[in-house]
Amino acid sequence: MDPAPSSPYADLQARLDAAESRVLAIVARLTPAARRRRPAQGTWCVDEIVDHLAIAIERYRERVDAAFRRACATGGRYTAGLKISALGRWLTNALEPGTKAMVSPAAFRPRVSRADESAAHDAVVRFKDANAVLRRWLQQAPGVETSRFKVSSPAFLLLRFNLDDVLLMHVKHLERHLAQIERTAQSLEQP
Repeated sequence: MDPAPSSPYADLQARLDAAESRVLAIVARLTPAARRRRPAQGTWCVDEIVDHLAIAIERYRERVDAAFRRACATGGRYTAGLKISALGRWLTNALEPGTKAMVSPAAFRPRVSRADESAAHDAVVRFKDANAVLRRWLQQAPGVETSRFKVSSPAFLLLRFNLDDVLLMHVKHLERHLAQIERTAQSLEQP
């Protein structure tokens, strides 16, 4: 079931599609070597940022899929639109592009080789696959009560988010890192 054209889930899907297209356009214009080049000590290269985005969805996948199965088993929707929890609102506000940088929890960090180089050579494929999973969740959401079912954070098990929180969080996470990818690519393209 695709989200209704005017639903908040359709809006999130449109934002996901737009951000993903921009990331893929940047990746397409960089050589594989440039995508793996870190612009400065202690920063991530483009492939590592893309890998981080894929890992975040991959780490949530089993938990969110289980929550959607529970939601589907209990029936239809009774809350119109997104219902973001206080914790979800706090985290999604922190993910706004341009807000203070956060340290990524170890569970979400990109893969690094022994030589402290990016090990994310398949990052773009994993990124596309992860976004396909997020797209599937957004398509399932209009038919179930997303605000009622919780998932714990893979990084901090005591933090529990409802499905609406998770959907919004992943879209905002992509938008936040899109800005980082754009800055990183621009620094690599300058002479």
